[in-house]
Amino acid sequence: MQELGDLLREARLEKGMSLEEVENLTKIRKRYLQAIEEGDYKVLPGPFYVRAFVKSYAEAVGLDSEQVLRIYRNAIPVPEAKTQPEGYPGKRRRKSINTEKWSKVTSTFVFLCFMVVIVAVIYYYWWNHQESRGEFDENIPITQSEDYSTIGDDKVEEQSPVVEPKPISDPRPEPEPQLEPVLAKVGTESGTDIYVLKNADKIHIRMESENADCWFAVYDGGRREGKQIDTGTIKAGESKNYEFESVGHFVLGFANTIKLTVNGIEFKPSEYKGRFEVRIELERASA
Repeated sequence: MQELGDLLREARLEKGMSLEEVENLTKIRKRYLQAIEEGDYKVLPGPFYVRAFVKSYAEAVGLDSEQVLRIYRNAIPVPEAKTQPEGYPGKRRRKSINTEKWSKVTSTFVFLCFMVVIVAVIYYYWWNHQESRGEFDENIPITQSEDYSTIGDDKVEEQSPVVEPKPISDPRPEPEPQLEPVLAKVGTESGTDIYVLKNADKIHIRMESENADCWFAVYDGGRREGKQIDTGTIKAGESKNYEFESVGHFVLGFANTIKLTVNGIEFKPSEYKGRFEVRIELERASA
């Protein structure tokens, strides 16, 4: 363990860099950098961060991080394997589909019951009208003339009016229109471009490197007020997915190669071939 720390310390001193300068470059706290140089990995948050911090430290002092990790792979703690589903959860989609299916079945059943009631009411009035008409015809004598013009108005029974069915209204509620997500740049603060996302419940971001390797750091809730959730180097052609409740903050070492997709909206944060920061905030609709 100490040999790895000596290697990183010697590379830093050869470049004439202090721990404070490495801290500003990698965003790793100074006490973690000292622990890596001394081989005291228990000070670091966990095995995953050991590999990530060593890799970032090696890149900052000009070493080949992949080669360093291969040489000292036995000295670096191996993080436990975790399976992280990429994209959006399928259970929520299946639950939504089942809910929509039962909603349609229930609406259809209610509609059919309503139709049966309407038909029964119409048939009831029609049957009563037929019985009253039959009784009227049976009371007429056989010898009586069928010329109804001689019968007084007071002897003519009025027929019951035919009840017309009421128009059937569709009991199913009209679906509310779904608004498309909107992403807009609102300004720049302390060298960081700020974007606002509207018409969304959460922020879903896909980060992709198009044609070069790029060092990066990702913060949930903002760089200063939030916490770092990922850091390292993304290779050309690779992609990573993240989800944020309110704010996502990205620090990019080579911004020109990075493309972000925010809730289905693609954009390049910057054409600058160097370090760049971008912040995406979620604007929730007022109740």
